[in-house]
Amino acid sequence: MSELAISAISVAVDETPSYRPAPDITEPELREIAEVVAALDEIPVERMAVLPDSPEDVASHALAAIGAPANSQPLFLFRSGPDPDPFVAMLSRLVHSADWVSEDYGITHLDELAGVALLALLSWAADPVVGATALVLDQPVFVDTEAPPKSMLAVALRISGAGPLRVLANAEGAVPEAVRADAVHRFNGTGPCDAWVGLHAGLRSGLVGDGDRVLLHTCGGVREGWALLEVGAASAIRLSGSVGDEH
Repeated sequence: MSELAISAISVAVDETPSYRPAPDITEPELREIAEVVAALDEIPVERMAVLPDSPEDVASHALAAIGAPANSQPLFLFRSGPDPDPFVAMLSRLVHSADWVSEDYGITHLDELAGVALLALLSWAADPVVGATALVLDQPVFVDTEAPPKSMLAVALRISGAGPLRVLANAEGAVPEAVRADAVHRFNGTGPCDAWVGLHAGLRSGLVGDGDRVLLHTCGGVREGWALLEVGAASAIRLSGSVGDEH
């Protein structure tokens, strides 16, 4: 579909992520992967830590918070990196625990642009009437224990062809000056979920209101992208999750 709009946003945050030190890993296949990643990152394997798969992670909480759609629609999982468990697919567990009855798709390795790249993909992959639920996940699998992530984030979006938060434009690369000047509010970040979390907070607090144009800008260590949105009716956007109560 050529037009996208968002009717609901949910956010989940884990401010105390727990990792397993690579020296403590007993599974030979997982230990081998950790050693390969450590070599690629040029750090000692003793400094490498691995995220264990958990049914209570931020992805599960964000999906539960946004709830089941009114009609059957596909679920798209957009990850910044690879799946955390090479043996049990995380997406399969998610749809099973959520009792998701429609199709599901996993898109990985989108780095910091997962949160804005999803808009371009869904503009042609989703049916405008049926819509879709998109789950954006920023959850590094392998980390250097000397530079661990401060938090893990997940954002769930309910998307269709029409709704109270309309997508006007989005692209990879630097923000054009005309787009920057058109935005009343700007929410920036280095990760795929950061700008969405900022928008969620802005809507909840009342900072962002009807008619406002909002710029979501992601600029990480490797890639940069943006999206321009327009708020039609702020009160009609359902907000839920760990940074705010549901509207």
